[in-house]
Amino acid sequence: MAVSRHTCALFGVLALTACNQEATTTPTSAVQSATSTEAVAAATDVATVLPLNVMRTIPSEPADAIIAVEDVSFSTGVAGNFAMATVRYGGGCKPHEFKAYWDASWMKSRPPGINVIIRHNANGDACKAIKTTRLQIDLAEPLKSEPAFWLTVGDGTVASARLDVVRP
Repeated sequence: MAVSRHTCALFGVLALTACNQEATTTPTSAVQSATSTEAVAAATDVATVLPLNVMRTIPSEPADAIIAVEDVSFSTGVAGNFAMATVRYGGGCKPHEFKAYWDASWMKSRPPGINVIIRHNANGDACKAIKTTRLQIDLAEPLKSEPAFWLTVGDGTVASARLDVVRP
């Protein structure tokens, strides 16, 4: 299914307009992997794999708005251990990029905790559609030093609920 030019969707009494740009759908079974420290968000049901960049000072830019961080869960398997999170943001006309950061500091609690910061680059997308992307954040680095911890995922303004992580 393709989205044609001048597409408008009506949700209840709120009308959201997509930009004048042709878009195509991506199969929901596809999983996009990061080829560098940047990952480009694709379709709603596709998980965007993000490496966890460990930096003492987390970059403040880009810092385009994230409306919500939801449905945070822990996933483990052959490919590794991941925090899964759904982010909602405004857009619809340009590709959006996300990066995940951790400053390598641990909260002094039992178990210890970390804050994962998501930086969102909308690439100048001024469209108003509410978009959703599922992020898959690699937790290999913190799991090297702590077998059990908790984390939150956010952008500095909005954050998820606490997620407990236990290395299998």
